[in-house]
Amino acid sequence: MALLSSERLSLRALEPEDLDFLYRWENDSSIWGEGSMIPPFSRYDLKNYIANATDIFTSRELRLIVEENASRKQVGVVDLFDFEPIAQRVELGILIDEAVRGRGYARETLEMVVRYVFDYLRCHQIMAKVNAKNEPSLKLFQEMNFTQAGKLTDWVRDGDDWSDCVLFQLVNGK
Repeated sequence: MALLSSERLSLRALEPEDLDFLYRWENDSSIWGEGSMIPPFSRYDLKNYIANATDIFTSRELRLIVEENASRKQVGVVDLFDFEPIAQRVELGILIDEAVRGRGYARETLEMVVRYVFDYLRCHQIMAKVNAKNEPSLKLFQEMNFTQAGKLTDWVRDGDDWSDCVLFQLVNGK
């Protein structure tokens, strides 16, 4: 099995054709509370981002599209960011389109990302921040042997409310 593919899914670099999907996902206010981005993003900004995306060693970040192999349809996106090649660590985020959630795509994606980060990037550890209200993501990271490394109280603003953020860490045992 290739490093960035499974039987059903592949992870690939951004293409200009991904603009509409990124625009929709980045501007979906229902998921703004999952991260720390400052929405909204314009098509112009995203088009420039796609055009100027460089390798992870230069930019310290990498965004990959999750694509169904059979249909070639974009079903999600992975962000690797705050890459530290000397410290051998990276942070990650995964978004699976709401229309296809519950099909195991997040698990397959996370399995591929872990292989890529440990086997290709040679990182020693991966970190993820998960909104404490996001039960499916909490369960996924726990089932994938990520260790809860801490909790950040009132870390994510959710409208007029605040949510905690759970820190997960996976250390390469090799």
